[in-house]
Amino acid sequence: MKDNVNIKFLGEDKWKYVPRQKLCIDLIQKIGLSEGATVLDVGVGDGSFLNILDKRFHLDCYGLEYSKKLISECKNKNIKFKMGNAEKKLPYNDNFFDLIHASELIEHLCNVDKFLNECNRILKHGGTLLITTPNLVSWYNRILFLFGRQPIFLETSTQSGEVGMGFLNKLKLTKEPFGHIRNFNYYSMKDILKLHGFKLTNFYGVDFEHFPKKLVFIEKFFNLFPRLSSIMVVKAVKIKPKINLRKSLESFGFPLIEDDN
Repeated sequence: MKDNVNIKFLGEDKWKYVPRQKLCIDLIQKIGLSEGATVLDVGVGDGSFLNILDKRFHLDCYGLEYSKKLISECKNKNIKFKMGNAEKKLPYNDNFFDLIHASELIEHLCNVDKFLNECNRILKHGGTLLITTPNLVSWYNRILFLFGRQPIFLETSTQSGEVGMGFLNKLKLTKEPFGHIRNFNYYSMKDILKLHGFKLTNFYGVDFEHFPKKLVFIEKFFNLFPRLSSIMVVKAVKIKPKINLRKSLESFGFPLIEDDN
């Protein structure tokens, strides 16, 4: 696929090539969504990723974002933005989307189960869920564990990202923590997707975009073994709907108090 679109993320020129996002674009192309298919990007930021999908595939693009500031920075009027919290009921109808994309999001959520349950609800049967997230058991984390060091992407402080990192602090771009709460590997990702009515169909590994350039060749090698890679890219398909207990009880005449959480 030709890279004829200037990929920009977070509104910064330096984000012209991000491996996880490039792979997601390739996967969306292979899926072959029809023009006008509905796509949701959760944690959409300034809409840069959806802007690419709109230009390249002419999809009906929706974005959910917690930050009003980021939404205000989007210039593409074709993208339908909503402010919302990924850990509460998502503001969309049942069985609405053909594809949901969530990049580097779930590791920041306290209630991943709620989020995946909602993705199941609003995704059409047979629809696709694309998730990217750091790999807890990447090749270098396995080495760090062996020597008793704090693994990368697993944080113990909300104030500093340097806690427990030792000599690796010299390689960090910022002292600020990423805000990671949940961490996954292949098996935990597969299991939690199955729990919420999804089947993991494809599992890929890509390199971390901030990895030292002189060592990227090592990252490329371990991408051949996705369960050892830095970043996991997961493609899953909705195979069964989650049972809506509320609607089931109401159908038998049990009125329930509305809950938007």
